[in-house]
Amino acid sequence: MPYSIQFLLMLVASITAMAVRCAAQETLNLWPGEQPPGFVANNQEETISERGRIDNVKTPTITVFPPTDGVNTGLALIVCPGGSYTHLGWNTGVVDTARYFNQLGITVIGLKYRVRPLYKITPTDRSLPLQDAKRAVQLVRSHAAEWGIDPHKIGVMGISAGSNLTMTLADEYDTGDAASADPIARFSNRPDFVVAGALWHWKQTESPFKFDADTPPAFLVHATNDPVAPVELAYAVRDQLKSVGVPVHLDLYDHGRHGVAQLTARRLQQKDPTTEWPEHLLAWLEKNGITD
Repeated sequence: MPYSIQFLLMLVASITAMAVRCAAQETLNLWPGEQPPGFVANNQEETISERGRIDNVKTPTITVFPPTDGVNTGLALIVCPGGSYTHLGWNTGVVDTARYFNQLGITVIGLKYRVRPLYKITPTDRSLPLQDAKRAVQLVRSHAAEWGIDPHKIGVMGISAGSNLTMTLADEYDTGDAASADPIARFSNRPDFVVAGALWHWKQTESPFKFDADTPPAFLVHATNDPVAPVELAYAVRDQLKSVGVPVHLDLYDHGRHGVAQLTARRLQQKDPTTEWPEHLLAWLEKNGITD
C-alpha cells in the first residue's frame, strides 16, 4: 500500500497533538492453560510498574492493539519489548509503538515473553523466549481473518533484547507441524519480515546468527553512539544478510543511543530525526513487495 510523505506527516502530527491512548482489543495466553512448556513454579508474583516495566513473567501472552479510525491495511507487527531478558519495557516497547502504527492502519500485537531470573536465558540458550515468539506468530496467523490481518503480512519487531529475540526467530523459525494435534502448531512461525531496533547480543560485536537465503527480509534501526549495543553488530548482521541474498536495510542515526527505535511522545513532539524510521520502513516494505 503506498504511503505519501504528506500522509505520513499528517498522521504523525495527529499522534503528537492528540496524544491518543491505545485500547487493547484482547489479551490471549500463548499456551493452553496457565503453564507453558518448560514452566517453572515459583512464589514470585508477576509485577508491572507504573512506568510499564514487567517483571517475573509466568504466563506468556499476546495483547492485540487494533488499528484506529477505521483504517486497516492488513499489515501486522508483533512487538517484542526489550529489557536485557530480565524484564520487559512494555510502555516504550509496545504501547508507544502501537500508538504510532495503529494510526497507519497497522495492527500491533505486544508479546509478553518469558525472562530471567525465573527462566534460564543465556547468549547461547534463548530457547524459551524463542518458543514464545514462534507461538505468537502461529497464534496471530490462526486469528488473521478474525483480526483483519493478511497472514502473509505479519512482521516481528523487537527493541534491544527484543531485537535479539526477533533475529533469533528469523534465524530459527520453522514452518509448523502439519500433523500436530494442536491446530495452532500447524501454522508456520516464519515472519514475513523483521524489524530490529538497537540490535543487541550481550554487547558483542559479532553476529551469533546463521542466516540463509530463506531468512525473512530485515529492517535494522541503530545509532552509532549506542553504548549498550555496539553498532558493529548491526553492520555484521547487515553484511551477513546481504551475503546470502536477503533484502536488508540499515537505518543508521548518529544519535539516539540505545533508545533510537523508541517512538515516545517526547521524541515525536520534538520531531527527533530518529522517529523517521517508520516512514523508511513502510517505503522499504513497499519497495520489496511486502505490502503489495
